[in-house]
Amino acid sequence: MIIKHEFIIDVRNKLSYPIMTFVRNDTDVYILNITLLNNKQPINLTNKTVSITFKKPDNNTVTAAVNILEAEKGKVEYKLGTSEISVEGTVTAEIQIFGTNEERLTSTQFQFYVRDELDDGGGIESSTEYPILTTLISDVAHLFQRIEALENSSSQPPQVLPSTISQGDPFTSSYDLIISQGDPFTTNYNLTINQGGE
Repeated sequence: MIIKHEFIIDVRNKLSYPIMTFVRNDTDVYILNITLLNNKQPINLTNKTVSITFKKPDNNTVTAAVNILEAEKGKVEYKLGTSEISVEGTVTAEIQIFGTNEERLTSTQFQFYVRDELDDGGGIESSTEYPILTTLISDVAHLFQRIEALENSSSQPPQVLPSTISQGDPFTSSYDLIISQGDPFTTNYNLTINQGGE
């Protein structure tokens, strides 16, 4: 699961390199394979050391050694770590070549973009809501069927459990509260008001 980007850096000519985008915090998957040229000729890297410096969007820099693959052909390789791509935005990089007499040659700069990751560890696993909606529709349909069945059975005489509240005072109205007990959804309340007294 390695992604390689191959391009040429000519220290004396206009630089041409691919558009590169990396994802923040990806680990050990991005490799830069670079051929170093001087006026279109390979730079002989025999007995030389090569490093690369990255300037991140937060203005911090990262410097690391570059692996020389083929010295006479000027071919080097660098595997990006997490530090170089830890900040979202445009990263600028350049390569330094060091000789045995402490001379240093710095390449032209190249850039790549680091985008932020979508999964920051705080996400919630997704689940489709369609089964939930189907269940709700089914429950509502069953509820309507239940109501219809209760309405059809409401013509039968309900079981009556009388409860009478009587006021003995002749000047006070007498109330008889009769509660007809039936299905909880269709309980009927009959209030009979008897005015006057004996």
